Amino acid sequence: MKKSAVVLGVVVAVGVVYTAGSWYVGKRAQQVVERAVQQANERAAGVLGPGAANGTLKVVVNDYQRHVFSSDVLLSIEFKGPDGKAADFTLHDHLDHGPFPWSALRAGRYAPLLAYSQSQLIPTAATQPWFDALKGESPVTAQTRVQFSGLIQSRWNFKPLQYKNADGDVQFGGGFMSVDADGDGKNGKFSGKFPSLTLVYPDTGERIAVQGVELHSTTSSPAADASQIKSEGQLQSLDLTPQQGAAAIHVQKLGFHFDSNQKGSLLDATLRYDLGRIGVGDADLGSVTIGSGATHLDTKALAALASEYDALRAKHGDDLGSSMSDAEADALRQKALGLLDSQPMLALDPMVWKNDKGQSSFALKLNLAAPQGDASAAGMAGFQSLLPQVLQQIDFNLSISRPMFIEAAAQLAKSSGQPATPLLGTMLFDQYAGRLEAQGLVQKQGDTVTAAIRYSKGRVEVNGKDMSVDDFVQKALASAM
Repeated sequence: MKKSAVVLGVVVAVGVVYTAGSWYVGKRAQQVVERAVQQANERAAGVLGPGAANGTLKVVVNDYQRHVFSSDVLLSIEFKGPDGKAADFTLHDHLDHGPFPWSALRAGRYAPLLAYSQSQLIPTAATQPWFDALKGESPVTAQTRVQFSGLIQSRWNFKPLQYKNADGDVQFGGGFMSVDADGDGKNGKFSGKFPSLTLVYPDTGERIAVQGVELHSTTSSPAADASQIKSEGQLQSLDLTPQQGAAAIHVQKLGFHFDSNQKGSLLDATLRYDLGRIGVGDADLGSVTIGSGATHLDTKALAALASEYDALRAKHGDDLGSSMSDAEADALRQKALGLLDSQPMLALDPMVWKNDKGQSSFALKLNLAAPQGDASAAGMAGFQSLLPQVLQQIDFNLSISRPMFIEAAAQLAKSSGQPATPLLGTMLFDQYAGRLEAQGLVQKQGDTVTAAIRYSKGRVEVNGKDMSVDDFVQKALASAM
């Protein structure tokens, strides 16, 4: 009896200790969830501007019921579409508290955890068609592990579905997504794979089909006020069928790469799109790369400008230019000029078009600065007065292959239903290349025309030769006539 009493006492003691521990862990898990929601909203505001905080995009904890061994949470992602209509996606999240959550043990996970979460999407007005297509089953489920260090590991599954509504026919091939993030939300990895998505609009006959989507992103914070984001994605194919029998557009291996470094409010970023092969009907337009970049871009000033513009647009509608008061126009101007205080650089570089006959490229870089002197006086100055002060330097580089240009012109004609003859491309290239060369604006090297033009401090350098702005404009106009 004494031994039984001892054993029973130990069991009761362990049960009391574990119950108290689970209650404490549940309290800490709630703090982690609420902090993660706050950080998500802060990041959204940093990317999308102040509008994210007032309804454009927001994560909301609708309800948090914490029990001893588990908690039930209703979590919503609320946003407004381009048409201004509100929509939300709501998740029901069941968390089993650690240190050894029962649902994790059943899943074969025996390491101590702060919480083990099982989530599923629940119906809302925006998602009801998905549930109807799956006969009431949830189209999205997730399992999430929260470690005591704060590390969050989440795995999401999206079920295939097919449905029709007033907006069109949808066929979705399902998919998978994983998210790993540390406790403070500053470092994380995201990846997703989605086999297919097809949208058909019966009223117009338009059709959009996407195959083989892969997305990857990494976020890191090397310092307290710094962050780095590296993202990339690829679509194996994209097919667009316009309305009224227009030629179908087919793109193979459409990829994007985005890199950014932000310190404080200053952002350096590059974005590049690679379109592996573009076809329009029977025409083959080759491949296109489009790159862009910005350095020293003040995200707070950009958000302030966007917020000011959105407020005026909401007040005056599409007739913004003629409806603003002088005070409103001046306020918008001041926000735009404030964006120039950080001396940003904007670039379209590279832009490369390739086909079977060769390639052509284009690059443009703009170094900008705020006007000197009194800010209010600068705001009232005219466009012609401000432009030389704002544009500190312009670099323009061009390279056009004659065979490539002729082939591109022939394929463009073919895509619009015209004969794919080289005659038009040959005439255009030879005529304008000759005029530009005669004015000294381009140089010919075999079958390639090149130009290197720089504007700085009121002067223009064209292919190594200095000239005034007026001379350059006159030569450009003479070449176009």
